[in-house]
Amino acid sequence: IKLMADIEATEAIVIPEGAKVTLNLNEKTIKNSKGYVIENKGDVIIGNGTLAGLGGIRATAGKVTIENGNFFAASRWQDGVYQHTLKAENATVVINGGNFDATVNGQTNAMFNASTNAVITINGGNFKNVAGELGQFDPYIFTYEKNGKVVINDGTFNGGWRFNGETATTDIYGGDFTVGYDGQSFHANSTHVVTVYGGTFVKATNAKLTDKVPSLVAAGYKAVANNGKYVVVAESVDAVVSTPAELTKELQNAAAAGAGDTTIFLAGEINLGGAAWTPIKVDGYNGAGVVTVEGNGATIKGLSAPLFAGGFAGKSGIVIKDLTIADSNIVSTNTIGSGAFIESIDSMATITLTNCHLVNSTVTGGNGSRTGGLIGWTAGYNNVNDGPVKTYVTITNCSVIGNTIQCNGSVGAINGHAGNNAWTYTTITDCVVKNNKLISTDDGGWRVGVVVGTANVGEVTISKITESGNTLTQTGKTAPVGQSNLYGRFVPGTTGKLVIDGASVLAAATSEALSDAIVNGETNVYLPAGNYKMPENNLQGKTLTITGTKDTVIDMTAVDERNQFVTGATIVFDGVTLNFGTANYMGLANTASLTYKNCQINGLQFLYGENVTFENCDLNSNGAEHCVWTYGAKNVTFTECDFTYGDRGINCYSDNDVTGGKQTVNFTNCTFATENTASEGAVEINSCFFSVGIEVNMDGCTAPAYGKMAYVSRWDSTNGAKTTINIK
Repeated sequence: IKLMADIEATEAIVIPEGAKVTLNLNEKTIKNSKGYVIENKGDVIIGNGTLAGLGGIRATAGKVTIENGNFFAASRWQDGVYQHTLKAENATVVINGGNFDATVNGQTNAMFNASTNAVITINGGNFKNVAGELGQFDPYIFTYEKNGKVVINDGTFNGGWRFNGETATTDIYGGDFTVGYDGQSFHANSTHVVTVYGGTFVKATNAKLTDKVPSLVAAGYKAVANNGKYVVVAESVDAVVSTPAELTKELQNAAAAGAGDTTIFLAGEINLGGAAWTPIKVDGYNGAGVVTVEGNGATIKGLSAPLFAGGFAGKSGIVIKDLTIADSNIVSTNTIGSGAFIESIDSMATITLTNCHLVNSTVTGGNGSRTGGLIGWTAGYNNVNDGPVKTYVTITNCSVIGNTIQCNGSVGAINGHAGNNAWTYTTITDCVVKNNKLISTDDGGWRVGVVVGTANVGEVTISKITESGNTLTQTGKTAPVGQSNLYGRFVPGTTGKLVIDGASVLAAATSEALSDAIVNGETNVYLPAGNYKMPENNLQGKTLTITGTKDTVIDMTAVDERNQFVTGATIVFDGVTLNFGTANYMGLANTASLTYKNCQINGLQFLYGENVTFENCDLNSNGAEHCVWTYGAKNVTFTECDFTYGDRGINCYSDNDVTGGKQTVNFTNCTFATENTASEGAVEINSCFFSVGIEVNMDGCTAPAYGKMAYVSRWDSTNGAKTTINIK
């Protein structure tokens, strides 16, 4: 349901048992000054607008999910009506965001009431219930009755608390809390169990919080006093920081000689104001262990240089979780590598970034450096004294959005340089790269990539990357720069491996390397931009997927359909350009399954396989009489394909029968285009040599400007007696 105008209700809107409703408030308001706005017994999702009333939502059963919006409701004592912003009884409530304010009309009771086995889970939002016009009453956020339960994972809370109720429970895992009223502002009776696993708690004047939080923390956790707050953290945390001075001091202590493994916890935003920052060097040679930064969703602003610098060591490491760097101008003079979180890394045991983000910042690398948004240079070395030192770099669920990243060397939004010999292992997964300017002023070529600037020897794995709106520039050249948009350049070597979404990138980008890969049993190969010739190696019974970009051009003119060197094979081409030429009988014969996805296919191809599929492909006959002859294929499917041809688009024909005697050709949402005013049509059908016939099904297709969409060939001696055409 989408609300198209404000509504003034005189009674509650009831969602009955069994109903499943999504209520898009559409920036409009539903108001009921006489009682609850909504009474729910079903399953409702609410967001994107305002609910305002004497009461807000009463859920007596079912489930309520709140995604966002504004929720303003509280009862007035003089009205004699005790209602709530949200009351749940025998119901489940999930709040993922929104603004909740009970400081309206004055108030006598809690914003939320969890009653009779109800469970309220809060994952985010802003919650306010402080003293209003009826200030003589305690303005609670929560009250409880009869086994009510509240689970808080995140959010901002300002108001009193009353943890009462029969065997009620509250579990707090995170959030920012200001308990702002005297009296029973943070109170739990003997039957209510409050357990705190995380969060930041500010003590307001006269509030009875000071003696409560330390006694409520779960086993394995502790409440640390920091700048007028209690910060609840795991026992393993060594220091809590919330100011620039604390950040500098504690990170330096963590990286000092003999410090061992150290965990630093950030409590809230830290603005460095652009002051000079010296990267914290974590160097195993001086005895440092693994430095872990628990960002806890905090943001560092005004950073002027990379946060960390790696050293030469096999026993040190950096782990950063849940941290954002924003609104910073980060400049490095390091000539090896530069990045907002870490500049150069050489032979460190572990480098891990999880849920780390770079937003609206500039990162500038030193002369000749490899500059990445998150990390600059990553490498492992064969140390003379210690032997091979392995470096493991893992970057997961991170994002780089709205930044300018630049230097006169390699530039990558996430990693400037990944690899350098067989002892470096870099894995980048589930990351978002959007709206960045990636600039290299070097003219050496192939040095700008959306994810990695240069992927050197070593093992580099890139998968599940979401990217859009990025500008790649290198000395005036525009994207794509280098071999791939994901990585700027893959430098071949005697060892090493680059894997993109499960496909191995060829270390040597040549036709010979492709042939060798097939012979050596590779099943998933990514071809960098370049020109290749499809080999005549025997693929019988094998499985092979070849992926790349439209600048990956594969010459198919030597693939003779009559040689049948792929009998029984399963082959997939994804995202590449294939050139078949104009000669007859060129194609991959007798495949068990042949699939083209997101490909540009030029020239004339003959099909002869059990199942052949084209998905989102552009087919251009390039002067040949057809784009495709279905020939001896049994089942052929074209989905979301565009055909461009001069004479005819597809010839459904074979001079031999197929197993079962019937060929089926399906077209869904395809487009046919020709400028030949004399064209007979797009799909020509000749079923005379099939014992059963040919069935052509067309659904949602766009007809050509000239000629029919599908027609019986004049060469069909049976005049279409065995042809079936179904067009929707």
